[in-house]
Amino acid sequence: MASTTSGKGARSSCNSSARSSRCTSCACTDRLGGEANERPVHFGEIFATLYDRVGINANQVTLPDLSGRPQFLVDGWEPLKEVI
Repeated sequence: MASTTSGKGARSSCNSSARSSRCTSCACTDRLGGEANERPVHFGEIFATLYDRVGINANQVTLPDLSGRPQFLVDGWEPLKEVI
């Protein structure tokens, strides 16, 4: 477990050693776990990862919006490689 102090005095902790081969850490957070310090994740990446895990290529599949125009499921976001 590595621990650092930022310029504002808030401590950051990061678990760099995984307990198993399937356990990873995507980012280190502030002391309270409220803000990502190293690798913030966008909700589009979360959805792209979920679609990828169920076998849907979210960058190719479209759904019609209310006016009938095709809209991509995620707008160019890629699945999180750290999770897969």
